[in-house]
Amino acid sequence: QMDRQGALQIDRLADARDLAKGTIDDVHRVIFDLRPSVLDDLGLLPAIRWYAQRQLEPCRVAVRYDGADVDLNLPPEIETALFRTVQEAVNNIARHARAEHVLIEIDHGVDGLQIAIEDDGVGFDVGEAGSTLQSGRGLGLTGIRERMELLGGTAAIDSSPGDGTRVQLRVPVLTA
Repeated sequence: QMDRQGALQIDRLADARDLAKGTIDDVHRVIFDLRPSVLDDLGLLPAIRWYAQRQLEPCRVAVRYDGADVDLNLPPEIETALFRTVQEAVNNIARHARAEHVLIEIDHGVDGLQIAIEDDGVGFDVGEAGSTLQSGRGLGLTGIRERMELLGGTAAIDSSPGDGTRVQLRVPVLTA
């Protein structure tokens, strides 16, 4: 009798744990889609610099930034999409690259805005990563490409095993 009650309690606890985990995952998804306050506080380019340093320096990754922190005066939805895209690339470096150095290059002019995130990490096979979507791997790369396509831009991901990774984002927006 006691063993049966104990087993029921364990099952209930497991169900409660699964429900809590699902709820937390849902909250993270909602937060991820919202505009980060750091964009309002700092602006897009300083926010990118801040985020990269915050995420990578604790992993002992040196971050170099090449670009002026100018106010691009972009619509909020474009800033948010660009920040989230860079955030995904930086998170991939922190989780998978085992890099020592990262270079973030920003270039803006008459042809739009370009952001490149390059690391000297272990790299990966881009074709293989794209084919592993069913396992849940490669979703970050797909999200990067989809966000850029929604902005009318492009995302080029260049990597190979042992040779680091370069993510090149291009958005055809007029900048200040």
